[in-house]
Parts: sequence; structure tokens; C-alpha cells
Amino acid sequence: MTPRRPEIFVSATSQDLRSCRQLIKEALLTLGCTPVEQTNFPPDYRSVAEMLRAKISACDAVIHVAGLVYGAEPRDRDPAQPRRSYTQLEYELAREIGKPAYVFVCGADFPYDEHAPEEAEKQALQQEHRARLQRGNQLYTRVASRDELALRIHALQTRVEALSGELKKTRSWLGRGVAAGLLALAVLGGGLWWLHHTTSQKETELKRENDAQQREMAELRSQLARTEDSVTEKILARLNQQTAPAGGEKRDPLLAAQSEVATERGISLEELRRQLATEGADIRKILSAVEQRQQANAAASAELARLQREGLLKLGDTEQASGHHAEAVAAYEQALGLTARSQDPTAWADLQSNLARALINWANRSEGAAVSERTNRAIAAYRAALEVRTRTEFPQQWATTQNDLAIALRTQASRSSGDAALRLVAEAVAAYRAALEVRTRAQFPQQWAQTQNNLAIALHVQADLSSGDAAIRLLAESVAAYRAALEVRTRTEFPQQWAATQNNLAIALHAQAGSSSGDTAVRLLAESVAAYRAALEVHTRAQFPQQWATTQNNLGTALDDQAGSSSGDTAVRLLAESVAAYRAALEVHTRAQFPQQWAQIQNNLGTALDDQVALSSGDTAVRLAAESIAAARAALEVRTRAQFPQQWASTQHNLALSLRDQASLASGDTAVHLLAESVAACRAALEVRTPAQFPQQWASTQNNLALSLHDQASLSSGDTALHLLAESVAACRAALEVRTREQFPQQWAWTQHNLALSLRDQAALSSGSERGRLLRAAIGAARAAMEILTAETDPNGYKRQIAWVTVAETELAQLPSEGSASQP
Repeated sequence: MTPRRPEIFVSATSQDLRSCRQLIKEALLTLGCTPVEQTNFPPDYRSVAEMLRAKISACDAVIHVAGLVYGAEPRDRDPAQPRRSYTQLEYELAREIGKPAYVFVCGADFPYDEHAPEEAEKQALQQEHRARLQRGNQLYTRVASRDELALRIHALQTRVEALSGELKKTRSWLGRGVAAGLLALAVLGGGLWWLHHTTSQKETELKRENDAQQREMAELRSQLARTEDSVTEKILARLNQQTAPAGGEKRDPLLAAQSEVATERGISLEELRRQLATEGADIRKILSAVEQRQQANAAASAELARLQREGLLKLGDTEQASGHHAEAVAAYEQALGLTARSQDPTAWADLQSNLARALINWANRSEGAAVSERTNRAIAAYRAALEVRTRTEFPQQWATTQNDLAIALRTQASRSSGDAALRLVAEAVAAYRAALEVRTRAQFPQQWAQTQNNLAIALHVQADLSSGDAAIRLLAESVAAYRAALEVRTRTEFPQQWAATQNNLAIALHAQAGSSSGDTAVRLLAESVAAYRAALEVHTRAQFPQQWATTQNNLGTALDDQAGSSSGDTAVRLLAESVAAYRAALEVHTRAQFPQQWAQIQNNLGTALDDQVALSSGDTAVRLAAESIAAARAALEVRTRAQFPQQWASTQHNLALSLRDQASLASGDTAVHLLAESVAACRAALEVRTPAQFPQQWASTQNNLALSLHDQASLSSGDTALHLLAESVAACRAALEVRTREQFPQQWAWTQHNLALSLRDQAALSSGSERGRLLRAAIGAARAAMEILTAETDPNGYKRQIAWVTVAETELAQLPSEGSASQP
């Protein structure tokens, strides 16, 4: 006898889900099932109900897919009956008859087939139906794409096998009953009734036992399903939707997600965390019940193991949403131990992805070697998931995993240096670009915009690790990617994402300005300031205090640089705005709550105040210089060399500049003391800023050390002054090893200018051939500087330089001939 295949009734509206109906039918055929559907209906409600009841009763189970379309309904309906579309009626009858119903609810962003819009009343009826499905006791699954729907249908294989098993058992008992009946008829005559009765009893007992098992597992699944639409899911959804922070931005994504959900639900963070703890405890109770049933019922162990895996997955989610990252990783790994890739590849890939996310969140909360170790494990888990989630079979999941992998790679790059960092960020850029091959603007505009934003951040990081034309090109690509994201992330539709992208765009424009000169740099700085101000229109202090403070700090830096490209009253105004922005940021980023951010802002405030000194005079200049030094020293209370060596060195460098400027406003022993402190601060910075690790910063500090030594020499005399000037010259020449004319023409020119000053003063303290040699070297350095610092770029400086060179050449000509004959 040919075994009967399980018959599954397919219930879905044809207008918006016709391709899904076909997909489901094809999937069922591959599972060895016979799909059944009803396409033609009589007009009378009672006829429809009777016909559907008969058809569904003959089937073994029902698959019901709920989209946004209500669909057709019977024209003649009993007024006592509620309005139901044909599809809704199919579901209600399946529940009434007691048939297993597998329900799938499509999300708002599901790729529905094109269809004519329905009237508002029908839309409301369908929304009511969807709400009933999601708040009832019936287990349902939300799906976001056709691929996911296909995966979920294939995941029903175990239940289909159970249906097939029941059919086989029924046939087996019936076959035995027939054979025994014939034998009894031949041997005992009237024994047929007894044997039929016995067979019926066995069938009834078998069915009762099977039904009890099914009810047990259905109850457990029902309990697990009640965790849907939970606080956990809301937090994880927000966490996964968040934009990756741009370089330098410090925030806790989990805390931000928890805060958003708590605000949305009108509860405190403490209450939200209590709800998370309750959800975790409920899931643990379900897992405990599953384990007890596994021990008591070996026959159902496979299904119970699957249920246990689902419970562990939910437990991992809850632990992750609670910030218990080690526990989340343990739950996901335990679930993976129950999942064979060969038997259930999609579930295995899903778990790998969840495990990777938990590891990344854990790494973000870790310190030392554990950070890289956990990030590397996350990268490996994402790559494992991609072995199953191929672009061909699961394009959307493939793109999502590529995006998540890119975030992990970029995170690891930020914790690396040199070639390793450059390689990791290049891999991240490649992964983002891969994701964009599927996440097109036409089909997935929001994901496209999110990935464009993340790509822009990675390109910016790549630019920071590069130099020359490559860095300039990468920054331009970063800016272009941000602008692309803003085409979708409009302020009207997505205000928070718009503000975050405006902030990131401003950072990239600021960096671009730093690689430019002249009018281009001025324009880019103005665009950067405008983008920061735009972000602040949404990131207000009242609603988003931390983002507001971070953006105020960034705005202060851009305004400070903009002032450096301006002059007169404009420069004074911009510097005042810069200082005001920093002071505003300090109102939120206090030392007690945000010590690292507080120290960074204090450092930046010190720089802006020092720049104000150059545009001030008298008591105002003295006061500003003192405030600048105080801000730098405050930053150093947090930015210690032991904990934050690079930031410590940067602040030491800035402190040296402020001390030198204060010395220029002082006299006598005070000035000497301040310059000695400035030199000491430069030398301290150079202990960390080595030419091997930080060549550009090393060169900048060497140049400023040369200036402080030069000023120190001007307050000294005799051998001491000569010694200090020789050290100043050596520091300038060291800086020029990095600041080459080809790579850094502006810095090269200014360092040549500073070298010329020290050589000139050295010559003034020398005599004979040595004086001539030093004068010629000074004139050579000055003329080199004037090749870049022309009358157009620096008119006042150029005039002073020309005047000095003219005097030096006159003096050189007046030296004795034997001195002038000496070669430099």
C-alpha cells in the first residue's frame, strides 16, 4: 500500500501573498506533504463554512499566513456572525476543529506582492485579526522576508515527520486488525467483534498517549511563546538597529537601548531591569520543566531537545538584554551544543549570529586581552554563519551578517595598530560594500542608509590609518557615503538617525578640512560646523544629554579650527563660541559621571583658551593663559600616563604650548620658570610619542620643543643660550625627518621657518667662520620656508621673512672674507 502523505491546508490572501503561497506549496512538497488550498468560494457564508470545514477536517494541519490585506469575504453573511474574510475563516475553523495550526505573521516591512490598496475598514479588520493572533495562546512566528518564511516552513520538518509517524501507526494497527479479524473469522467465527474492540482500544490508548505528549509540549511551547513581544525583544531590536558610533564617540549602546525602551513604556530603568529578571526566571522554569520531561519521556526527547534549544535561545536573548553577557554567551553555546549543522543548518547559523552579537557586547564591556579574544570569537562566529547564510540562498540574512561582521572587524581594528588595524578595517569596508549589493536603496532603504552610514565610519577610520592621496580619497568617499545615508535618513522621518548621521558627517568634514588648505579648508570647516549645529537641533540637552554634550565638544573643536583659518573679529567670535561650546559640554560630562569625556573636553578647552590668548592682550591675555594651563592640568588628573598614555602625551603637548604662551606674557624668573616647565612637558610627551609609533605627533612635539628651547635661550646668555639654541636646532631637524616637503608641505615650511630663527640667533652668539656657516644655513632655511609661505598665503609673515633675510644677507656680506669662504 502506498503511504498517504500528510495533507497541509495553506491559508493566505492571494492579493499580497500569492508568491508566498507558491513558496509554501513548493516547500511542503519538498517535505513530502500534499499542499491543499481553496481558491473558489460560493457567495453564501454558510456554504463557505461547510465547504471549508469539510476540507480542513480532511487535512492533517493548517499553515496560516497573516499579512496586511484583509482579502475577499462572503457576500451573504448571517448578521449574528462577525465579519471574517475567507482567510480568517479558514484559521478560525482550524482552531474550532482542533487541527494543528502553524501561524506566521508578516511584518510591516515584509516584501508583499504588489496589490491595490484596501479601504480603511478592511485594513482595520485585518489589523484586529493580526492583534488577536499575537495576543492569544496560539503559538505564532513573526517573519520579515520570504526567505525567512521559507526557512520557518522547512523548520516544520520534525512536526511533519510526527504526522507521518502517526499515519504509519494508524495504518499498522489497522493492518494488524484486518489480518487478525480474518484469522478469527476462519478459526473462531464470532471472534471478529472482540478483536475489533481490542484493536480499537489499543488505537485509543496510543492516541491518548500521543495526545498527552503533544499537549505537554504544546503547553511548554505556549509558555515559551508568551515571552514574545517582551522587554527583551524590544531592547534587542533597538540594540540591533543602532548606528555604529563614529570614531572617538563613547557611549553604551545597551544602556541607550534600555533607556529608550523604558521611556517608551513609561517605566523606570529599575522597573525595566526587574521585568528582564522576571522574563529570565520564567524561561529558566520552562527549561527546567523541559529537562524533567526529557528524563521521564525518552520517546519525545528529540522534540524536547528542540524545545530546550528554543528556550536557551530566548534565555540568551534575555541575558543579553539584561547586560549579563557571560550568561548570554553560555546559553547560546549550550544551544549550539544541541544543534547539529548537518541536521538544522539554518538554526545553527542563527545561533552563531546570536552568539557573535553577545560576544561583541561582552567585549565592549571587557578589558585587557579579553577584549580582543572575545571580538575574535565573534568574528569567527559571524564567518561560520556565512557558510550557511550564502548570498544565493539567503540574501537578506547574508547581507545582515556581512554588516554585523563589518562592525566586529572595525571594532577589532580600533583596538589594533599598524598593518593589523589597516587590514581589519579594509576587511570591514569590503564587508559593508558586500552588504550593499543586497541592501539596495530601492528594496531596503532603511538598511541601505544604515549600512551607508557604517561604511562611511569605516572609510574614515581607514583614512586615519592611511596617508597622502589615499587618505584624501578615503575621506571623500566617507563624506559621500554619509550624504547618501541622509537621502533616506531625513529629519522628518528619522530624526534621531538623521542627527547621528549629521554628527558623523561633521566629523568627516572636519577631518577633510584638516587635509586641505586655503578656501577649500575654510569651506569644509564651515560645512562641518553647520552639520554639528543641525545635529543639535534634534540632540537637545533635555532629550539626549550625552549626545548633546558629545556634539557640543565636537562643535567646539570645529569652531576652534575655523577660527584658526580666520582673522580679526571673526576669529575672536569663533573662539568665544568654541569656548562656550566646551563649557556647555562640561555641564553634562562631569568628572564624577564621565571622567574620560570630562578630561577630553578640559584638554580641548585648554587649547581654545590658549588660542584666545594670541588674540588678546594685557590682563585678559594673562587670565586666559592661566585658565588654559588650569584646564590642561585638570585633564592630566584623569589622563594619567599609566592608564591613558596617548591622551596623557597629547595633553602634555598642549600644556607645553600654554606654558610657553604664558611665559611670553611674563618676565624675569617667572618667564624662565614657565619656559622650563614647557620644555619639560614637551620632553614628557616625547616619552610616548615616539617616531616609530606616532611619527606625525612626534614631529609636532619636536617642533614645539624647538620653539620653547628657543624662547628659553632668549632669556639666557653665554654658553647656556648657545646650548639651548643647539638643542632647538636639533629638534627642528628631527621634526623635518617626518615633515617632508612632499607629504606635509605646510608643516615643513613652518618648521623650516622655526629652524631659521634658531640658526639666526645661534649665529648672533657665534663668531668667525662658525657665524658665517650658521647665517648661511639660516638664510637657506628661511628661503625654503618662503617657497611655501608665500605673500599670498601669509602676507605679513612673508614681509617679515623678506626683511630678515635681507638683513642677514647684508650681515653675511660684511663678514671677513675668510669667514664667508667657509662652506656650510
